[in-house]
Amino acid sequence: MIGIFDVHSTPATVLFYSRTSHTFISQAFIRTHNIPACAMKSPITVNSPEGIIPASHCCFPVNLTLRGVDFKVSPIVLSTPGVDLILGTDWMMQQDAKIKCEGKVMELTSPTGDQLKVEVQKQKTAIVNQLDDDANPQDRVVNEFPNVFLDELPGMPPNRHIEFIIELLPSTAPS
Repeated sequence: MIGIFDVHSTPATVLFYSRTSHTFISQAFIRTHNIPACAMKSPITVNSPEGIIPASHCCFPVNLTLRGVDFKVSPIVLSTPGVDLILGTDWMMQQDAKIKCEGKVMELTSPTGDQLKVEVQKQKTAIVNQLDDDANPQDRVVNEFPNVFLDELPGMPPNRHIEFIIELLPSTAPS
């Protein structure tokens, strides 16, 4: 689910995404809003619909404001367009968050222990993550060897007589 919420006291596009293990913030967002970042002890690589993206920096905790309640978020900096903050399962587990798709509601626990319901507004635009046709690595191999990967098959392979035998030793039986 996606919505507009204050991050670092600035309206931001926030994606609640339970299929990612970490929480990420857009490199463009931290540059635009002068949010400090530092080098990670162990850089990571992120598999995304846009391919493999290296990540070597993280932010100091920033405030995410949901229904007037501030939550601390320590995201990894990622160069991704479109979404300013992606809240992954690491953050959602800390907040005991539950996504209620039917009502577009996030249920979570505030830092003070109170239960909070956050309604995500309907968006005027849809976001779909998909690979570009040019980004498929198999296409590069197919294009590099056109004589091996033909556009059309010449037909069915010829019938061949193949004798297939499994020889068993005397007195063997299934166990």
